[in-house]
Amino acid sequence: SGQIQFPILNHTWRDALSHIGSQLFYTLFWALGALGEALEYPPSNPPKGIVLDYENGAAVTRNVFRLGRLSETVRQTRHFELRRPHLAIDSMDGPTTKVVDDAAAVPTTDLELMPDHVAVNQDYWDSMADSWVSAGEECWAATSPYWGIWHHPERDLKLLPETMIGMRAIELGCGTAYASGWMIRRGADQVVGIDNSAQQLQTAKRLATQHGLASKLTLVHGNAETIDAEDGAFDFALSEYGAVTWCDPYVWVKEAHRVLKPGGNLVILGNHPLLQVCLSPDGELAEEQLHRPYFGLHKLDWSGVAADPGGVEFGLPFGKWVALFIETGFEIEGFIEPKIPNDASGIQFCATAEWSRDYPPECVWKLRKRD
Repeated sequence: SGQIQFPILNHTWRDALSHIGSQLFYTLFWALGALGEALEYPPSNPPKGIVLDYENGAAVTRNVFRLGRLSETVRQTRHFELRRPHLAIDSMDGPTTKVVDDAAAVPTTDLELMPDHVAVNQDYWDSMADSWVSAGEECWAATSPYWGIWHHPERDLKLLPETMIGMRAIELGCGTAYASGWMIRRGADQVVGIDNSAQQLQTAKRLATQHGLASKLTLVHGNAETIDAEDGAFDFALSEYGAVTWCDPYVWVKEAHRVLKPGGNLVILGNHPLLQVCLSPDGELAEEQLHRPYFGLHKLDWSGVAADPGGVEFGLPFGKWVALFIETGFEIEGFIEPKIPNDASGIQFCATAEWSRDYPPECVWKLRKRD
């Protein structure tokens, strides 16, 4: 069930003693868990597959297991981070992913093992998945990719490589996985689509099968902040309004870097910081007015607004995005602020055509993992 990794690092003697103490603590911890299972208490086994892993000295607190009605919360040492399990929806006769023990008995993610925003967003997207079926069908049927809220053609933005023959790719926050389908059509050997919403993935599975691409697509019900994949597993990673919008950038960007090969590319399309500071307090429309501090951008919680409750979104000022990419180990190869056509009209999501002609609602980052 659980796996524990103890990295050997160049620490001072105090760190070494702390490291040894941590090993003893977690060995005892998992022994107690095994004892609990041997005694058949609680009657139904708790979710398995929890992995403790090192994460750049970050100290975190998570609910780790439950013994009966007792919820044990462990404040971990700075050498460890909890990695929650990911559940494969279906291998779909294609490449398989690592599935946790007893996955069939745990059909949905365990909310107690996730940060609050992940649980909120899972509920939000599962509840509105039916509203995205039609858009997913249209994108899967498209003969050429188009991107963003104003449907910019691929020939203008060039988010994907011209050919992806021989590549392994991952879509971070794939939704109905239409972009995964586009990558397969460009020749990708294997594509993994990970998403927090099981309902969205059911649509993705149906459409991949309908379009004859299921054999090269693996759909994973999970959190893009903790990807169940080996280091350097992918040549290319993409997030279009997926992880870039719904995951904490200080977590998911490092995770994307980890699963990319040296020289691999990460392409991101998401909300422009200017849009985020101009969104009205209810999140309905961007206005020609600043509604929140630019330098305070990080977490935008729309779950409590009265008119149209949403999920928890994320963003950063440009300077912090750049610093994060560089510190993580990426080179910035390109940046685009797409401008809509002059004849565009109407409203797309939270941006009117009039607002979008004067201000960019979205932006594109093209990154390369340093060798």
